[in-house]
Amino acid sequence: MVANTRIRLITFDAFNTLFRQKVNPSVIYAKEAHRFGINVNPTNLQANFGPVYKSHVKAFPFYGRHQGKTPQLWWQELVYKTFLSSGVSQKELDSSFDTLFHSLYHRFTSTESYALFQDTLPGLNILRQKGFRMGVISNSDERLTDILKSLELEGYFDFVTLSVDVGHEKPDKDIFEVARRVKGNSDIAPENCLHVGDTERKDYYGALNAGWNAVLLDREKLDFEEPFETSDPILKKNTLVSLVDLYPFILKNLP
Repeated sequence: MVANTRIRLITFDAFNTLFRQKVNPSVIYAKEAHRFGINVNPTNLQANFGPVYKSHVKAFPFYGRHQGKTPQLWWQELVYKTFLSSGVSQKELDSSFDTLFHSLYHRFTSTESYALFQDTLPGLNILRQKGFRMGVISNSDERLTDILKSLELEGYFDFVTLSVDVGHEKPDKDIFEVARRVKGNSDIAPENCLHVGDTERKDYYGALNAGWNAVLLDREKLDFEEPFETSDPILKKNTLVSLVDLYPFILKNLP
């Protein structure tokens, strides 16, 4: 057990907590489309990606799981709608969309598209040296495993819990319970668990509702992501701007 704190297990959100997108996805979409002979205005793609993404999430939450979709099909439909909304004709898009989408889908699995935050490795190294069990809880599709490997993060974590694998997504308390019951964690009570993420509703309040402790990480957002806005004084107190500050926070606030 780690000395001087009740916390034994720390889990992290993945996207925008441990790593970030290097550029807005629309930039990559435009470059790949050009490579496949599809002419599209990058400005139009950037303007349309956010609204199309939000609309698609609202219409088909949880990757369309309850409508019989797979994550790959969900993304395929989103990308298709984004190009159509950006002025590409259906005839032009259909001529090479399958190969374009295949390329895009796999491009978002590596350091081609993602980069670590500067504080990620220093923060994780401190926690690993102190002996915490660590894991990832993510509302992600199956590509997260490849992303973690590409970023050389997989060795830091004892387990990865993906929403698409367990049938629940944050803020549902069941996904936190699934993570807590992973082999090696089953003797750890909720009050001895801490979750760290960058969204209020999914990460911070989701963890609290599961009986866990929670810390919000204030990261810069892309225009289609949930903004960080709060007037809750307790939430403000439990908000950090760097993972390097997490261990001192634990010692001070979670003895």
